[in-house]
Amino acid sequence: MLAVSARATEVLGDVLTSRDGVGAHLNALRQAGLSELSSDIPISVSKGNYSIALSDRTKGMKYPQIVVYCVRVENSLRQKFQQFSGKVDMVVEIRHSADRLDRLEAETQACVEAVLRVLDQSRGELSEGLYYSGRYDVRFEPIGKGGKNFAQTAKVGLSLEANVA
Repeated sequence: MLAVSARATEVLGDVLTSRDGVGAHLNALRQAGLSELSSDIPISVSKGNYSIALSDRTKGMKYPQIVVYCVRVENSLRQKFQQFSGKVDMVVEIRHSADRLDRLEAETQACVEAVLRVLDQSRGELSEGLYYSGRYDVRFEPIGKGGKNFAQTAKVGLSLEANVA
């Protein structure tokens, strides 16, 4: 039932890139004066579990970037007559790079805030048989080398409930 993880990644990526997705929420934060992130910087959303070092070596990768991937699938068989009934643990990883250390953390936090706003408005059924309860946790990694001199990663962890007939 690993197709559940691919479907969950696809659906969550679509939620983040929708018309009311991360871009719209970042623009709202900018207009409210709550984000220092430049308005001309587009945010790319990709799907797949790969390291920041690998994305730095890949041509065409721009920051900030959001990477969506599945880290765990648990079939707990809560629904007796379903082929899969359990939880799918997902990560939305926000990666940002800048040449100035003093603004990097604030810009990363603005991107995280936009992701959390999208998740808050997406509670409930994301797709047929795929549900989001609204729970998440955020982990900030320390700033290190990468991208344009400095890079920071924040990971938003969340679980989706899935029922597949």
